[in-house]
Amino acid sequence: MPLLAGCRMQWPHRRIKKETDMSGVIVFALEMGVIALIALAIYMVMKK
Repeated sequence: MPLLAGCRMQWPHRRIKKETDMSGVIVFALEMGVIALIALAIYMVMKK
């Protein structure tokens, strides 16, 4: 999971986060949601 989060954090959204706090927070929330969905999908596949 930390590796997956590390890969996601490499996205260019990090620069946007520094420029404007509000859009940064929204982007961060979206990133977390995407990571959670991917992690869940991987978990479901591994469970089978």
